[in-house]
Amino acid sequence: MARAGIPLALENWTYLPLFKSFLEGLGQKVIINAPTNRALVELGSKAIVDETCLPCKIEAGAALTLDSEVDFLFIPRLVSLKKGVTNCPKMIAMPDLLRNRCKMDIMDPLVDIRRDKKSLIRAVRETGEKFNPDGHQVYKAWYKALYTYHHYKHLLRSHLTPREANAVLNGENLVQPKPVKNQIKIALVGHNYNLNDQFTSFDIVSRLRKEGAFVYTPDSISERIINRMNRMLEKEIFWIHERKLFGAAMYYIYRERVDGIIAITSFNCGTSAVTFEFINHESEKMRVPIMHLVVDEHTQEAGLLTRIEAFMSLIKWKRGET
Repeated sequence: MARAGIPLALENWTYLPLFKSFLEGLGQKVIINAPTNRALVELGSKAIVDETCLPCKIEAGAALTLDSEVDFLFIPRLVSLKKGVTNCPKMIAMPDLLRNRCKMDIMDPLVDIRRDKKSLIRAVRETGEKFNPDGHQVYKAWYKALYTYHHYKHLLRSHLTPREANAVLNGENLVQPKPVKNQIKIALVGHNYNLNDQFTSFDIVSRLRKEGAFVYTPDSISERIINRMNRMLEKEIFWIHERKLFGAAMYYIYRERVDGIIAITSFNCGTSAVTFEFINHESEKMRVPIMHLVVDEHTQEAGLLTRIEAFMSLIKWKRGET
């Protein structure tokens, strides 16, 4: 049994249950790095160029942390998962950036639906063949992984965080969050890896819940709704993460009508800078309070928490509660 390392960063905040179940179905032992901390970020910052964003530095640090503990690193190269949509170039290049820094092999199956509709199933087959020559067993492991992933997405749509959803998949019993009458409703929008990594978000979901707010995230919405809300634009966004970010924000501004929106993005993310201009315009038009938090490795917890507390006070004042 080989040890497969999966860095908990970037796309793995979305697809970890899928990758983990698939590799385990192929007889591999999956190892995931410990939660992000300052030492991990510093390790990643030294490994790749300064121009990369904080999430990429976290991915590099997580991979290097796992490097001495595993037999190989599993970092799929997800170029495009849907026709007309593409991923961030930095994410696409991560296997190459890390290959020159890590001692262990990096397995990076390529998925690019834009150019090859069969690239996903080919990636599954080629990955599986490296561990099991029996094609039937490979596809059996894949379909079991898909079942686990669909269950995971269902848990996310019931307002659990990825950490909570993974805990449920591992057998823990958690109470499903449900809004109560007159409860403050806050939409937390941003890329999955920014919202859920406790280092970049400072565990903002838990902090908002302690403030008495019910928290919505982009994961609470189906892909069908995300696609529908993107049609508000004359020309739809082709960056996969920006589509989700914009669609979720528009849904919470126009459909769910939350009390406020907190948007989190990482410094140096050029695509988010453009997307948030659209979101700010629409939130201002509909008079939905919005706060934009930009984080990097130098962001201090005290300043960020002060801004969150001030924003919550504004919401309560607007509702006539203070």
